[in-house]
Amino acid sequence: IVIIDYGMGNLRSVSKAMEHVAPDSRVVVTSDPAEIRAASRVVFPGQGAMPDCMRELDARGLRDAVIEVAATKPFLGICVGMQLMARAGREYGVTPGLGWIPGEVTILEPGLDRKFHIDPDGCIECGSCLTACPNEAIYPLGQLPQRRAAYAWTALTGTRSGTCAG
Repeated sequence: IVIIDYGMGNLRSVSKAMEHVAPDSRVVVTSDPAEIRAASRVVFPGQGAMPDCMRELDARGLRDAVIEVAATKPFLGICVGMQLMARAGREYGVTPGLGWIPGEVTILEPGLDRKFHIDPDGCIECGSCLTACPNEAIYPLGQLPQRRAAYAWTALTGTRSGTCAG
C-alpha cells in the first residue's frame, strides 16, 4: 500500500490507520512516482486547501503518476485527496481538480443538517454537547474541550455527494 506524499497530507495518521486495517501489507509513504506506479493499492490523503494541494501535487511532478494509478489500481482519496478527484473546487476561488468525479466541491451552506463533526481532539461533535455530552466518560459536562469552528465541504455531482468534515 502506497500513501502518496505530496506535502499536504496527515501522513503519519493515514500510515498508522493502513497498518492497523491491513497488518499483513507493507505500507510505504512516498513521493517517488516509480514507487507510486509499482503499488498494488494507493491512498491519496490531503490536508489543507484544495488550491494548495493541487499546486503541491504539480510542483512535485506527481500528477501523471496519480492519474495513472487511479485508473488502474484500487485508489482511496481521503478528505482533500477525495476533493482533488472532482472536476473543480470552490475553496478560495475556483480550482480545477483532476476531473474524475463530475461536479464541484463546495462548502455546505449554513443551516444544512450536518450529522456530526470530528474535532482534532477526537470528540465527535453531534450537537448534544450544548446540553449534555454523550461521551461524558471522556468529556465530563463542564470540562468539554474548546471547539474550533466546524466547516464541511461536499462534492456535488447532481446525483450523489461525498462529504468531508474538517
